[in-house]
Order: sequence, then structure tokens, then C-alpha cells
Amino acid sequence: MFENVIVQKPWGYEYLVYENDNVGVWYLNIEYGQQTSLHSHPNKKTGLIILSGVAEVSFLNHKFNLVPPDKTMIRHGVFHSTKCISKQGLKVLEVETPKDKTDLVRLEDSYGRAGQPYENSKHHKHQKLYNLDNCDSVMLGDCTLDKRDTLCQNQYHTYIITEGGVESNGHPVLSHGDIVDNQTLIRLANKFDPLPSKIIGVDY
Repeated sequence: MFENVIVQKPWGYEYLVYENDNVGVWYLNIEYGQQTSLHSHPNKKTGLIILSGVAEVSFLNHKFNLVPPDKTMIRHGVFHSTKCISKQGLKVLEVETPKDKTDLVRLEDSYGRAGQPYENSKHHKHQKLYNLDNCDSVMLGDCTLDKRDTLCQNQYHTYIITEGGVESNGHPVLSHGDIVDNQTLIRLANKFDPLPSKIIGVDY
């Protein structure tokens, strides 16, 4: 449904870079001084990876700034907002698990969208930008995204687990939708049981 579609937002746009049965990876372009809704996803976890610019990530009671190559995971049900506070704009990868754009609750919004669902087809512009579905590598600004069929330890700065992961006695330690840095992946994979996996590696 979202393949080769720019979803136009009042703060910029987002574009689906990669998806499989469980994970959607979106590229967000947020303009200076603009921000997403203060929103939650009741049923999905969200990962954010900063590619360029400075993000102010806000929650109900606190906020913090992220710069490249920072990342964060947001569990389901947590209200959050991402604001661009850098004049050159903000580029972010957003990882959603499971992929479901209807899983959205907007609490507050600077553009009158509080309580509204995800943008419908009126806000969709068909255009091919960046897509990992039909190739193994794509450039996003100064960053490279690579698809791989192994955990590829020591090769990338940041990893998005798209299938498999790491487990301990049958319990997931890393699973699809998680984002993790290289050192953490090495420690977990050496201590626990790596599964047959697919990943997207992010290099700066």
C-alpha cells in the first residue's frame, strides 16, 4: 500500500524504505521547528535512529535531545513526539513492529490533528525515493543502509533486526524490530544464542 509513496505531513514527509511481514522501516524528513504529534502506538514498539540533525524527543513528563548516531527504543503505549531543533532539518529512521499505521493515538498536535487517524490517500504522493525491498544497499544523505542475511558483527555502527535475533533458553533477548549498536550486539551474541537472522546495517 505504501510502496513508492511519499506521505506528506505538515512537518515534512515520511517514506517507507523497507518492510517485511513484521517490520516497517520509515525515513522521516522533519523541517526545522516542526514536530510530530504527541502520540502513542498501543500495540507496537518504535525505534528511532538519528541520521542527521538534532531531535528533541518528548514524552508526557520529560524530554531529551538526540544527535547522530543516537538511537532509542519506545515501548508500546508510550506517548512521544519528535521535534527538529536543527536549522539544517532532521532525518530519522523509524522502525515499527508490527507494521500497522492504524495503530495510532494522537493526544496533542500543533496542526489540528489531535484524535485523528493516520493520513489517508489525499496525503500520498507516488514517487520512488529510497527502497531496500529490491536492492541490498541504499544511501540516505551521508548514511548507508545495507540488507544482510547475518548479524555481521563488527561491520556496522547500528543494526535493525528484521528477522531472527538472539535468544537465551528460548526467550528473546533481541528480536525483530529491535535496534542495537555494534558493541551491544557483540556482547549479546557471544553470551547467548544467535538465531538465523536478517538485519539492516546502518553506517555513518
